[in-house]
Amino acid sequence: TGAIGFLHGWTLVLLLFTLVRLRERRTLARAAVAGGAYGLSFSMAAYMGLLATALVAAFALVDLVQATSLADRLWTASLLGVAGLVTSVFLAPGAIAFLRDRSDVTRALTNPLDQLDTLAASPLSYVLPPPRHPLLGDVAAGIRPDDPLGERILFFGSVTLVLAAVGVLLLPRAAGRTRELLLLAAVAAPIAFVASLPRTFELFGLRIP
Repeated sequence: TGAIGFLHGWTLVLLLFTLVRLRERRTLARAAVAGGAYGLSFSMAAYMGLLATALVAAFALVDLVQATSLADRLWTASLLGVAGLVTSVFLAPGAIAFLRDRSDVTRALTNPLDQLDTLAASPLSYVLPPPRHPLLGDVAAGIRPDDPLGERILFFGSVTLVLAAVGVLLLPRAAGRTRELLLLAAVAAPIAFVASLPRTFELFGLRIP
């Protein structure tokens, strides 16, 4: 089982590639291509567009922090503006449909506000294996958060977690495209993690807003 929208995960890879290329050479043309990749993510599936936002936010944050002058920051703003303009072209059909028939579009897109909590992730969701793990079984029974719909199972493997940690450790010594890729991933990961949490969550009995 799963969400069919995630079949379009390739759009995130494409976006990451275009953002790395933009970091290497900060031109308006490459910004437009990145904006197209971002818009394409939304066009393929709303899930992908929301996930892609973490990558775009990471790019903006890294580029602004590393800017050494006001002119550099203004150029970053110009690049983001061009990318946003191209992205808006992809979003235009949905916006037009909303303006023409708001009731139908709103009914199709609106989820109850409480789903921000009931379907959100828990910090433990990323480290606890699923109940039907082929090797570990349900070793996390009793400490796994309530998850009647299976939306909070986000464990993507111990090997992946180890490789991610190794990538962060290698970041200071990385260079070129590898460094840009690791840097964007290292910034995007915590942004995406925080965005996936509910408005308040419980960790080891402590309620955290």
